[in-house]
Amino acid sequence: MEINQKNKFCFRRLYRAVKYCVQQNIRELLSRCDMCQQPCQRYTMLCNTCHADLNTLQLKQYQSNLLNHPLIRRNLPQIHFDKLVSLAPYAPPFSLWIGQLKYQGRFEVSTLLADVFSDHLKQQLSIEDMPELLLPVPIHSRRLRSRLYNQSALFGKRLAKRLTIEYRDNVLNKRVNNKQQVGQTGAQRRRNLKSTFSVDTKCALPKHVGLIDDVVTTGATASELARELKKHGVQTVTVLSICLTMPS
Repeated sequence: MEINQKNKFCFRRLYRAVKYCVQQNIRELLSRCDMCQQPCQRYTMLCNTCHADLNTLQLKQYQSNLLNHPLIRRNLPQIHFDKLVSLAPYAPPFSLWIGQLKYQGRFEVSTLLADVFSDHLKQQLSIEDMPELLLPVPIHSRRLRSRLYNQSALFGKRLAKRLTIEYRDNVLNKRVNNKQQVGQTGAQRRRNLKSTFSVDTKCALPKHVGLIDDVVTTGATASELARELKKHGVQTVTVLSICLTMPS
């Protein structure tokens, strides 16, 4: 009996020691800039100097809507959403971070992206431009079981909290597990996405809804979701994406 008690005591001490070391290592990693390894101040994984050097999109130049940029609007034909706000062009370091979050399970990236994006939106958008509800772009249940998480939902929930906007992840559903759209043209993506999404009719929706996505390329996914939302009474759909694939 004494041996068992002693073993339990030693195990608890060992467990606490290991837990403390792991927590300290995580704090140390997050307190160092992902780009230059210098100490961080405002954000985890990003120092003030590297943050100032980020190539971000200045929304005020386009009346808080990137669709007012003629080249961007021409690159997104046949869309059903009304506004587009993105943090940055799809290029390093954002493209690397999104890839790490999406395919490598580097979850701390979602916090960084949401925090940087929320501060950017507060500077670039007025309160009147903010949606009343944020919804993440859904993924099919089979893909969710395989990947175990939806990256848009991860940083979307954090973004909504930082912006103090209502957030729900059970309104939009992807009914069809269609093939990956990487490399497809806009027309191919639109055909691929037809009748793919549904809206939970039991959920009351406000007039202005925001769609959270990681990258907008052709706008096909967001457009199909916007069309479904407008069938259910939504008047304005704003797409909020971390990155935008810029027209060449």
